[in-house]
Amino acid sequence: MNSDVMTIIIKIIKFIVDLFFLPLALIFSFIARLKRKSIDVGLGPEPLINNVFHKKALKLYGFSAETFVNSVYYITDNFVVRADLKFKGPFRAIINHYLFLISIFKYKCIYIYFNGGPLGFTSFLWRLEPFLYKLAKVKTLVMPYGGDVQEMSRSPNLLFKQVMSKDYPKHKFRRKSIEKKIDLWSKYATHVIGGCEWVDYMYYWDTLMLAHFSIDTNEWKMESTSVVPNKYTKERPLRILHAPNHKEIKGTKYFVKVIDELKSEGYPLELILVEKLPNYKIKEIMQDIDIVADQLIVGWYA
Repeated sequence: MNSDVMTIIIKIIKFIVDLFFLPLALIFSFIARLKRKSIDVGLGPEPLINNVFHKKALKLYGFSAETFVNSVYYITDNFVVRADLKFKGPFRAIINHYLFLISIFKYKCIYIYFNGGPLGFTSFLWRLEPFLYKLAKVKTLVMPYGGDVQEMSRSPNLLFKQVMSKDYPKHKFRRKSIEKKIDLWSKYATHVIGGCEWVDYMYYWDTLMLAHFSIDTNEWKMESTSVVPNKYTKERPLRILHAPNHKEIKGTKYFVKVIDELKSEGYPLELILVEKLPNYKIKEIMQDIDIVADQLIVGWYA
């Protein structure tokens, strides 16, 4: 079957599912309004590793918190509620509806991103999501992470536009959707956080931070004693790690070019390129690394 035809069929199915779910969403949101929620904060449904550490940070401050996701990436699967394990085949069409129901009955507040909560992945219910959460008496804290707010016509960085076009040529088709969701959540979220270069795409925030990403510093301690600082030779070159998940955006070719040039001049260097590894594997590799070279083009915070 033609891929375009399949895409249209999937869109029609999603629309029908949403249409049937709409009255249920209204009814259950009103019922949830009257129910006592058991957990202070739910974080999801994007499977971002940052949510795992946000949860830890919240718990340190005495809040109860839980992560919930509709899928996982290769980076980590360390999430509490995983709807992708419960629904297979055609039943995956109701994953986000299921997570929405969980979120309105369990959580007093949800931490989400600008692509929305679970209904942000539906055909039209995303437009009503902020109002359904208000009806259910669930507060919404919204923050950016990257692709959810990158409406590229607002970026002042022409080089970034160039590399985005190379790494993500289909991103242009999401521009209007991203713009609408920025508007929706900027107006109707309980609280909005801004920071990093994301502010180029935003026009409102309640709290401005350098960055909102949480890091568990206890997890980042040297375990290996094999590295001898400042003693680099041809037998033990300076080891530089680069882990590109977006090669153009991170400027991988520039790292490779410069390292090759320096090596040809006799400098003892070794560039280690790794891709699509889970977070714990990257951390293991970093035990014997001297320098981590992350990115040159997008933003500045890494």
